[in-house]
Amino acid sequence: MLSIIIGFVVFWIFARKLHLSKSIVPAVAIGLSVFISCVHLTLPPENNLRVALGGSLEPWALLISIFLVVYFYREILKRIRSLSIKNTQEIKSQHSSEISFSDVELDRYSRHMIGTIGIIDDDVVDQSNLQRQVIHNDHSIGLPKVFSAQKAIEDQNPYIKVKPYNRRLSRDIASELLSEYDIIIEGSDNFETRYLVNEVAKSLSKVVVSGALSQWEGQVMVFDHSLNSPCYQCIFPEKPAAGLAPTCAEAGVFSALPGVIGTLMAAEAIKHILDVGNGLNGVMLIYDAMQAETRSIKVNKATNCRICANGTV
Repeated sequence: MLSIIIGFVVFWIFARKLHLSKSIVPAVAIGLSVFISCVHLTLPPENNLRVALGGSLEPWALLISIFLVVYFYREILKRIRSLSIKNTQEIKSQHSSEISFSDVELDRYSRHMIGTIGIIDDDVVDQSNLQRQVIHNDHSIGLPKVFSAQKAIEDQNPYIKVKPYNRRLSRDIASELLSEYDIIIEGSDNFETRYLVNEVAKSLSKVVVSGALSQWEGQVMVFDHSLNSPCYQCIFPEKPAAGLAPTCAEAGVFSALPGVIGTLMAAEAIKHILDVGNGLNGVMLIYDAMQAETRSIKVNKATNCRICANGTV
């Protein structure tokens, strides 16, 4: 029995070395299995050939079962890999007329294709920003934040296109500007901008990934305005009274918190692009860094929301 196993292994090695057809090894294995089974099932126990083959079918049955499991497992993996490569090639072919990636970019991004990022902000980098806004550094102090962020992104990824808008988002430009982008990642520190983004995104049926910070706590929500789901104003119908919701500049924020919330927002944006997983549409995710707790709250569409009722700005 052992000599047959060793002989088969040697044959397998030589078949690979000689680059014989990949089907020859399983074919020989199947043929050998049939022969051994027939010997044990048809010949009497005292037969010399049956004795030479171990005298019993049970160990061969176990060995053959293991071989078949391993063989079909590898074949299934090959099939899945082949389908994945085929799908990737089809996607590349479908979008080749719109987007062209070099081999370096394809290798770099693998499954994450990145296009154009627009950044709008009217602020400049200050010394106090550096402990939490890690995209900036000492050399950026005094520069407009959009240009500092543009340089940092392009230094890290020279294949991406960054469009900086060194100004405040206002109603006269909001619709035209936001219409250029598929997903809006909103991380402003004032309610006026949040309400404006919500209104315009609703009128454009755009997706908004929203994040907010306050001291030790952060919130992340997704508003898919192409669906019949709640909007920002459904959840926060009115701006809070002065002093009830201080900004980061007024109340301060735990330095690691913006990175955590920003990463969660990026994850939601990527998941939406890939159409995978469970998103935060209609859900408020709350992260409490002080207590190391995460809570999810289901939010509903407000029947008296003027934005959802009108659907337009």
